[in-house]
Amino acid sequence: MTDKTQRSLLLNTNKFEKLIIYPTIIFCLLAAFLVFLCLEYNVRVSVYPRESTILNIDAGQFREAIPYMLIGISLILICIISWTYYVVNKIVGPHDRIIKELDEVIEGKKTGVLTVRKDDKMFTELLDKINKIIEK
Repeated sequence: MTDKTQRSLLLNTNKFEKLIIYPTIIFCLLAAFLVFLCLEYNVRVSVYPRESTILNIDAGQFREAIPYMLIGISLILICIISWTYYVVNKIVGPHDRIIKELDEVIEGKKTGVLTVRKDDKMFTELLDKINKIIEK
């Protein structure tokens, strides 16, 4: 017997997951490609020291580009970390605020519906449902 609430992990993303997953995947693939190029150079130079081209690029020019690729990889990793921090704050902040306001409603300190802040797009639907329950 399968659980109907369980969803497939592959290719089943909602609009909010797409905002998180796709940019992260793109940045990681770009960093992986740059790492591949650096490793390709390293292997080619050690295995075939007399070969003067690497991926149809002169080995000397390729060697000069490696520091820039490493800087690029570092910048990509900084972008991934910054993006993750931004997205986590966009999720955790509204979640904590909603929980706090729900606690106030339960304790009777707050009456009426819960409001959505301007940037809280993710929890709009949830707050609509919660407000319907509060109004009953």
